[in-house]
Amino acid sequence: MNKVFSLILDVLRTIWGLYGYTIIFLVVVLTSIFIFITGSLMGKKSRKINAFVCLHLSSPIICVMTGIWIMKKNRQIILANQPYVIIGNHYSYMDVFIHPTSYPISNVFTYIAKFELSKLPFFGIIAKNLAVLVKRDDNQSRRESYQAMKDVFQEGVGIFLYPEGTRNKTDDTLLPFQSGAFRLAKDLEMPIVINTILGVKKINNTKRSIDLSPGLVYSVFEMVTKEEVMALSYEELKAKCFERMKTRIELYEAGDKSFLSVTS
Repeated sequence: MNKVFSLILDVLRTIWGLYGYTIIFLVVVLTSIFIFITGSLMGKKSRKINAFVCLHLSSPIICVMTGIWIMKKNRQIILANQPYVIIGNHYSYMDVFIHPTSYPISNVFTYIAKFELSKLPFFGIIAKNLAVLVKRDDNQSRRESYQAMKDVFQEGVGIFLYPEGTRNKTDDTLLPFQSGAFRLAKDLEMPIVINTILGVKKINNTKRSIDLSPGLVYSVFEMVTKEEVMALSYEELKAKCFERMKTRIELYEAGDKSFLSVTS
């Protein structure tokens, strides 16, 4: 009986996953058309508008229509219109919609993205007009992207990075962190926002090719102040953020939901 129930559940999750992919595709197509128009008319001046549309319109639509509800905690630490270096954990393809949806509407950020994304249909339009693109094996490209990130901050736009570098498809809590986000924060003397999302494994099993389920996830915010950033070395800062995020995830997975008492 349990096997039958499990099989039915897997089928339903696959159907919902196909529906989710369809929603994502349609929203991405419409968003890319908007961004292509604004990018053509306004150039780089359209970045903030495009970021607002992606973060606070397109991403929430995808989350709502796929049945993903987000409980946000400790979000009041983020000051309005203040750019930050933001880091998040990365387990599911839905993360890129959950993180933006939980971010305050008064703030915007853009992503660091692999150059290869610019070649994808529709996603490429969004990437070229919104994200800071980098060829990871090209030192010149990395230097240019670093300068581009500084320019983004001058526009009042934050930078979001996944310090794990890619989706975590292992059984480890987190993949080892790369140093880019922490070097950027120290060089620009910027505070770091740690945005940990919890419960994503229940809505998306990455071990299945197509899988999605409606459900509740938690988005928890923590701050590493500018003073803390400047007082620590790159490696110390990376280790501090890694331990904070890792501890938050492990406590949640052990059943500790004390963070729910934190003001949202």
